[in-house]
Amino acid sequence: MKAIEPRERLVWHLREAFADRRPPVVATAHAMGTTGGLFYLSGALAALFVTAQFPARGVYLAAELVVVSAAAVSGGAVFFFGHRFPRGAYQLMNLAGTLMVTLLVVLAPSTEPASLLAVAYLYVPLYSFFFLPLRQGLAYEVLGDLGIAATAAAGAVPWAEAGVLVLVNLVIAAVVTWLVRAANMAEVDRLTGLLNRAGLQRAVRSTIESARRSGHPLALALFDIDHFDAYNRDHGQVAGDRLLQYFGAELASRAPKGAHVARNNSDGFAVLLPGLDAARAGAMARSWWSHLSGARACSLGVCQLDPGDTFAMFADRARSAVYEAKEAGRATMVVRESHAAQAAELADGLAAGQFVVYYQPIVGLPGRELIGAEALARWEHPDRGIVGPDQFIPLAEECGLIVQLGQVVLAQAMAEAATWPEPMTVSVNASVRELDRDDYAAKVSSLLEETGLAPSRLVIEVTESLLAEGQCVLANIRGLHELGVKVALDDFGTQYSSLRQFSSLPVDYVKIDRSFVAEIHAGSSSAPVVAAICTLAKETGRAIVAEGIEDEHQAAVLTAHGCDNAQGFLYGRPVPARELFLRSGVLVAPGP
Repeated sequence: MKAIEPRERLVWHLREAFADRRPPVVATAHAMGTTGGLFYLSGALAALFVTAQFPARGVYLAAELVVVSAAAVSGGAVFFFGHRFPRGAYQLMNLAGTLMVTLLVVLAPSTEPASLLAVAYLYVPLYSFFFLPLRQGLAYEVLGDLGIAATAAAGAVPWAEAGVLVLVNLVIAAVVTWLVRAANMAEVDRLTGLLNRAGLQRAVRSTIESARRSGHPLALALFDIDHFDAYNRDHGQVAGDRLLQYFGAELASRAPKGAHVARNNSDGFAVLLPGLDAARAGAMARSWWSHLSGARACSLGVCQLDPGDTFAMFADRARSAVYEAKEAGRATMVVRESHAAQAAELADGLAAGQFVVYYQPIVGLPGRELIGAEALARWEHPDRGIVGPDQFIPLAEECGLIVQLGQVVLAQAMAEAATWPEPMTVSVNASVRELDRDDYAAKVSSLLEETGLAPSRLVIEVTESLLAEGQCVLANIRGLHELGVKVALDDFGTQYSSLRQFSSLPVDYVKIDRSFVAEIHAGSSSAPVVAAICTLAKETGRAIVAEGIEDEHQAAVLTAHGCDNAQGFLYGRPVPARELFLRSGVLVAPGP
């Protein structure tokens, strides 16, 4: 393979730089505003120093006062509020600064102050090539050099000094261009010429900030080429590269002005769409998706930025939309509407009392007597019917309503359990956000007094992962235990908590996670993980509850290993309180 000559490499870099119309990666709204403001303010301060050294009078004094005042006011406004300005405002600012410098230099009473003021021309290449695409930067470079030539022609500065200024300007322009080009290339995918993942992350973070300040919507569309690895194997890597280039070029040509198009991973692309909500972005992306699917099937996910979203939350929601499209059979698209509307609907449902509690029986082994039940939330949606927790718990956690929802479930479960035969218990799950509040144990104490439920009949279930959440969580667990409330460690064995930590906790029950129970298959009585958990629980004085039991063989193996209690579809599915006791022929009226 022929080596690339240095001249060819230089020509290639120049060609690529001229073809790139995107602003440099350093041209963030904050960087442009802060730098532009400092340039203007320092220019005004420098003009005042020159005036103090060379007192002015007449027309020059008037012009200097006007220019200095305008520069100071503009500099302050740009420094504090420039991040809200459109990009076009910065080009006007660059032009105005060049004209103001030229005016002061030409009107200066002698060559000394003119020469000092002419140094401000150096700001032109610094600002232009750092924050503008190369073509625009060159235009302002030419404008600045013409200004320097005009001052020399007017006799304000010597030609030799003007030549030095032009030379320094050109050197600064070349160095800054090279640095900015290197920074740009670090965020560019070499195959497609689009942003790479690092460039996309920077663009998303910057655009999220702008969207929050302006209040405008922001959407993200992710395209994944279906079965791309198989395509590469069948057609070769060259064909795969061409397909990627085709996808990238089509998306870049169809994306609206202001959008950011990136190659997100080996077989996926992302389009960041400022100013569009999920519905409008979905409609636009659907047309692209239909066109691209003619070349190769792809899955598409679209989501919208919600208030309070971090970069990770925003990106994860877009990825989950793509995964949902793939799970639905690929070659399809999923649009996630704003969570703000869903959160409002969830809040309205809580206010309207649409959330109810279902109960799954917990039985004793081996006799299978009904000893308790686990409380599970359900949403009685007026349009969608009964909605399961997997569809609203993640949303409640994300939008901050999980504490309110937990209180609703806890209060209802305790009130209904107070009417059950003693010593039957009710188990209620507590989330990390509930247990991370100083007043959780106090609220449980208040509800115990209000409902009349004996503390020993209430079981609060905490997941093993909560053990690492800090002192507030542990303090609440100990506070519950001091009230006489039982505590169950849910999903035990899935989070790798230390034995020292486990042995020191005030935990009454250990719940064997359903994933371990599912490993007990017909024809085998071996369940080493279950056996180890049962032995550990017994040795530390904890009772055992096994979850997810679906057949008699699993029940027999767990009984043989000394499991005390069990729940699962074998014993009953979650039902309203009024149906809980029908299995045993006992019907107890539910609480208020």
